[in-house]
Amino acid sequence: MKIPEVNEQDLISLLKEPTEPKSEGIQQDDFLNNPETTIQEPKSTEPNPDDFAQPIETEPQQVQEVIVKKPRLSEREYEEQAEISIAFLDSLQTLTLPWLYQQSLFTKDERKKLKELNEKYKKPEVELTKEDQQLLEKYHIYKELSDNVPYTEKEVQLLKGPLAKVFSKYNIQLGPEVLLLSALAYVSAPRYLPLLGKLENLDL
Repeated sequence: MKIPEVNEQDLISLLKEPTEPKSEGIQQDDFLNNPETTIQEPKSTEPNPDDFAQPIETEPQQVQEVIVKKPRLSEREYEEQAEISIAFLDSLQTLTLPWLYQQSLFTKDERKKLKELNEKYKKPEVELTKEDQQLLEKYHIYKELSDNVPYTEKEVQLLKGPLAKVFSKYNIQLGPEVLLLSALAYVSAPRYLPLLGKLENLDL
């Protein structure tokens, strides 16, 4: 293959011809005006005193409790409450203690023999055996214990004063329902006692 000959003058004239600017590519102005390529000034790294300030502690608001006090009763009303309370306790023990005495002192067979002994005791001509005499003595002990269960009037007065002072000190006020039930128990307890203590009907 034959290479064409190039004249030196033609080469010089070719190099002197102006070159056409390219439309594509990165121009200097575009590079300088591009925010991504421009050098950003560094932000100030000086510490902010507010960042190290400790939070101000505020005391919690205290909620004031409003306590509504019940009005006090008269001393006479406290005494009445004490008297009814003692009567309720008295009726409760009168109803339960004789039955407990009976269960602790006598066996089931002895309670049955006591009823038979009651029939013998009504007939003076019938002679009691030694076993009957021992059972009769045990019954008298039971009877004495049962008769001493209710409070005496002196004991009621002895308890009423201190109990009324306790009611007055702590302003204890029994509702009308409690007072009614206590009064009913005091009145009705003696009527239910023969149903629980079946030995109460014996004439020994």
